[in-house]
Amino acid sequence: MKGKPMRRFLTTTFWCLAASSALAEPARIECQGETIIIPGWDTGTMNVTYDGGASGTLTVKGPHTDFNVPASSHTYEKPDPPVVIDGAGDIKTIMPDLKAIDICVAGRMKSNPDPSLYSMFAMSCMEKGPASAAPVPVHATATITFLRNDGSGALEPFVSMKLVYLDKLPSQTDNLSIEFMTRDCKSIP
Repeated sequence: MKGKPMRRFLTTTFWCLAASSALAEPARIECQGETIIIPGWDTGTMNVTYDGGASGTLTVKGPHTDFNVPASSHTYEKPDPPVVIDGAGDIKTIMPDLKAIDICVAGRMKSNPDPSLYSMFAMSCMEKGPASAAPVPVHATATITFLRNDGSGALEPFVSMKLVYLDKLPSQTDNLSIEFMTRDCKSIP
């Protein structure tokens, strides 16, 4: 039994060391909608680009999003996924206005002022509220994982992102965030 944890550790370490930074070509991805979580954000086209190489810039542009962060790519021999691009950084971008969201949430929570429900109400308020008048500070994380299609063996992109407001209003228990659950993402030439 003592050998199995060590073997698992060595195997994991080997595969991590086998990762090489090698996405030589730029990646261009198109997704239908930005996220299915926020009503109204599931339409339009969101474009995600990576300029290629071991490190570069990941750019996201859509009807409600427009930002870029430093990123790096990694390829793996095994196990799948064979290619992953990770990006993160503190940026400033136009976001739904926090004060407008707070006013909307307060109106909806009159019957149930439980602070743990704030984020749930905030999601539906984001669509209705105006955009911020100026770019606001957020922490952006983005991961593109290219997975093999079982039928063709081709690599297909899965895009996940999160934007976390760095500012917080007194009525919020945690910093508000937007999780992006994209759909129908495909690589484009």
